Amino acid sequence: MKSKKLVFVRHAQSTGNVVSQDEKAASVIPNHAYPLTELGRKQAEITGAYLREEYGPEYFGRFINSSYKRTAETMNIILGELGRKDITPVSDSRLDEKWDGIFHELSKEELKLKYPDQIRLRKRSGYYHYRAPGGQNCPDVELQIRSFILDHCTLNFDNTLIVGHGRWFLLFQKILHDLSVEKFLDMKSNVKCDNASVSVYNFNESTIVAGGNFTPWKGKIPEISTECA
Repeated sequence: MKSKKLVFVRHAQSTGNVVSQDEKAASVIPNHAYPLTELGRKQAEITGAYLREEYGPEYFGRFINSSYKRTAETMNIILGELGRKDITPVSDSRLDEKWDGIFHELSKEELKLKYPDQIRLRKRSGYYHYRAPGGQNCPDVELQIRSFILDHCTLNFDNTLIVGHGRWFLLFQKILHDLSVEKFLDMKSNVKCDNASVSVYNFNESTIVAGGNFTPWKGKIPEISTECA
């Protein structure tokens, strides 16, 4: 198989990246429907322009985003910059971000009042293994990712552009680099995953090689650090 590229772009800044857990819990907008901020739209435009300059408008044969609004909006802006508005990207829920169940839906005070036992269990089990009521743990998401890789990165693989989520991508790297749980947790604590950043992987018949990470908008517009989610 001729070497092909998978380019992963984390979604641009959304409204969920700039508010607290309590503000998210009080919002009438669900997590999957957070739109991009104005700064996020500018991030996506700059990243799209970078991809056009780096690869050209016709390089990618497949475009995939998660089912969340913030990834779809990021992808549509990038397609506009690539001059590929003729493309309808694939929406694949296996790209969806790790879902933390009650910890994604409730305020800190509500969690203390209603689920003190889950707070204790979460602390005891740790980030990787704990599964909140209504949510997923990391091994659950790894199953999604392995299924995604099997469908999109093996048979009939073409140069592919993905727009997804930060924590999903950390687990994607854990699988591709065969990392231990301990090394994954260390990476989660110490590796930044900027909004609208670009990560490249080269695939061929026998190897998968990381091709670098770049944040095209840095130094061009204001920088706001956000969690890798």
